[in-house]
Amino acid sequence: GRGAASRAQAPARPRTRPTRPPTRWGFREYRDLVEWLLIGSVAWKAYGRRLRPQLREAAAAVGLAELPGRELVGTRMRLSLDIGREKFTWMEPSWGRSGRRITVGCVVELMEGGVARPKAVGEFSRLLLEDGTWSLAGDTLRFNIVMASGLDRVDIFLPPGERLCFKCNAWGRTVGSKGTLLVRRRRWLIRQEWRTVGVFSVETADDSDGLAPPAPLRMQQRFTDRATRDAVRPDGG
Repeated sequence: GRGAASRAQAPARPRTRPTRPPTRWGFREYRDLVEWLLIGSVAWKAYGRRLRPQLREAAAAVGLAELPGRELVGTRMRLSLDIGREKFTWMEPSWGRSGRRITVGCVVELMEGGVARPKAVGEFSRLLLEDGTWSLAGDTLRFNIVMASGLDRVDIFLPPGERLCFKCNAWGRTVGSKGTLLVRRRRWLIRQEWRTVGVFSVETADDSDGLAPPAPLRMQQRFTDRATRDAVRPDGG
C-alpha cells in the first residue's frame, strides 16, 4: 500500500523534446540560397518600381513615413487639354484619324488624401467631370479625373466614365508646364496598357483668383505626322 501511495505522489517527469542536430550548410543549401536571391532580385527589378509608391502610401497611412507630394496639397492647376491622335499612339487606327483636335480647359485642385477635384471646366464643352486621384513618385506627378459625360466628337470618342490620366513632372510645389494625356486600355482581354490621347499644358496658382478662366471647347484639324495627313488629304491640301 505504501509503495503504491508513494508512486502516486511522485511528481511526473517533465517531457523533453528531442533536439535536432544542427543543420549543416553544404553545396546544395548554398546553391538554393543563391537561386532564391537571384529570383528575388529579378522580381524586384521587374515589379519594384510599381510597388514603391504603394509601399510609401501604406507607410504614410500608418504614420511610418510622410506622404510623398505633401507640398502639392492645395495646388490649383489651370489645364489646357489638347486631345487628338498622337504619333506612335496605340489607340485604334480609326481613332482621331481625321486629324481633328479638341482643345478645352479645366481647373483641377490636388486635395488632401490623394483626391484630384475638378473645380471648373471651359464654356460650351458640356463636359461633366468627377473626382479622381493623384500621386507623386520621385519627380513624376500622376493624376486623373473621371469624364462622367464622356467625349464624342467626329472620330474622337472617350466613353462615359473614362478615367483621363495626366502625367507630368513636379519638384516640390513646382509643377511642370507640359505633360501627356493617357487612357488605360485592355488588349486581348488580359494585358492592360497606357495609350496616349493628347497633351496638356499647366498653369498653377495658390487660389482660383490667380488663374484665368479655363478655355472653352474648340475643334480644329491638325496632323501630328505626314502619313496621316496624306491618307486623309491625298491631294496634299
